[in-house]
Amino acid sequence: SYVVTGPRAITYAEAAAELSRGLDRPVSFVDVPGAAFRTGLRDAGVPDWFADNLVVLYRLLREGVASQTTDAVRVLTGREPRGLAEFARDHRSAVEGG
Repeated sequence: SYVVTGPRAITYAEAAAELSRGLDRPVSFVDVPGAAFRTGLRDAGVPDWFADNLVVLYRLLREGVASQTTDAVRVLTGREPRGLAEFARDHRSAVEGG
């Protein structure tokens, strides 16, 4: 199995900015505190055990647990990985429902 990443690790806010550039429209990231996230999930009917695990997962991601990049794209395709803005631009029709 391979861990496929882009060329650099980015934050959620950077991902929103990259998507905004690639889609030519605003995309926002709202950093919801863990307790509010958990409440929203539970209010939506998500089981407590799953809501709790999602809160932990997103906290770990914000702390950088998945911030490493890999050479998997280059190894598998022979090409360098694209940034998120370029990926969004190339797949814009999927986002726009076309």
